[in-house]
Amino acid sequence: MAIDWKGIRRGFERGKSAAGLARVYGCSAQTIRTRANREKWKKMPGEPAGMPVDEGSLDNRRVLNGVRKRLVNGLENEDVKQGIEELKAAKIAWEVLSEFMKEEKLSLGLEEGGDEDGDERRAVASAMAEATAPSGTDKALEGE
Repeated sequence: MAIDWKGIRRGFERGKSAAGLARVYGCSAQTIRTRANREKWKKMPGEPAGMPVDEGSLDNRRVLNGVRKRLVNGLENEDVKQGIEELKAAKIAWEVLSEFMKEEKLSLGLEEGGDEDGDERRAVASAMAEATAPSGTDKALEGE
């Protein structure tokens, strides 16, 4: 199987680690480093080394900002029913984004397959579930 050197170079120049790229593309991290040195690959200026800066990362940040906005809208909304709907939408988006980011980290080798963060994620999901749990207010509002 041929190695996708264009993809590796693109990832390397965008700040991804040689070890992470090696796992994704199925080659040696040392081979990537050697080729990068020989061909004088450069990381993008202004970006810290090792920080992934690709379209997916930027999209994740945009989605996360949208989740934050929905949370704020849900908490500040004077219409309780609409506020609860905003919180529910934020919760679902957060869960999807969290799972996607976890899989992305695993594929790049930035996170082990274990569930070290699992307790924290479950605690956040539980807190969000409590915040969005039906409290009977939706029934009262529908009757108005």
